Amino acid sequence: MGQSKTVRTVALVFCITVAAATRGGNCQVQEWNDFQTWADIRTVYNFTDAFAYDGDQGTRGILSAEDWNLLYFRPSVKYKSTKHLSLRGGVGLFFLFQEINSTELRPWQGAQVFWPVLNELRFDQYVRLEQRFVDLRSTDTGARTGARTGYQFALRLRYRVRARSRPQPLLGIPTPTFGMIAYEFFFNLESIIPDSEFKMDRFYAGVGNDVSSKWTVQLHYIYIRLRGDDRVGINATDHVLRMRLAYIIH
Repeated sequence: MGQSKTVRTVALVFCITVAAATRGGNCQVQEWNDFQTWADIRTVYNFTDAFAYDGDQGTRGILSAEDWNLLYFRPSVKYKSTKHLSLRGGVGLFFLFQEINSTELRPWQGAQVFWPVLNELRFDQYVRLEQRFVDLRSTDTGARTGARTGYQFALRLRYRVRARSRPQPLLGIPTPTFGMIAYEFFFNLESIIPDSEFKMDRFYAGVGNDVSSKWTVQLHYIYIRLRGDDRVGINATDHVLRMRLAYIIH
């Protein structure tokens, strides 16, 4: 009975999230609407109970409706200072291949608060500050291959609130399964990067399974809204299907 109730709760939350996201997109004047697939793997190495390496790497844009691909590597560390607080930091390296290629170096610092924790749901709030250093190179037809178009900097703040259900066997699957929903918004504090002209937020909904003590598999749907300012006059919607793996090395 308890399992059946949890399944209904997770399914209801998932449907409400997707429906709300879709309704919000229909109210905007769209200039483009993209479908994307993302795939990544998170690796964790626990040096102590409090200190760990916790990085990820992956690809985005494969099977995208638009002609672009992105590869990234994001090594990071975390320190669990208390039961409810984790401090994080790292650096990301992003390679974007499209009409104008770019390489981005992105140091970042963050804090994650695990609260509140209920019987069936665990919430966390995550704040991250990113320093984005972007080098653009043009590959336009007729342009000199590798021509540099400029070095740019951005300072960006991100905030995410997430709810995750307690893992437990469901629907005959013996290993623990859990559901997840989240909302995240991005705020540009200082920037001359072209994408800073857009206000961006994301809605997440997904399911995961702890297939072993080492491996976790997750499947996410991500709804991304980009809203241009008066100068840009462009709004966009991205629909993302993401496969996310996690492996605990130690």
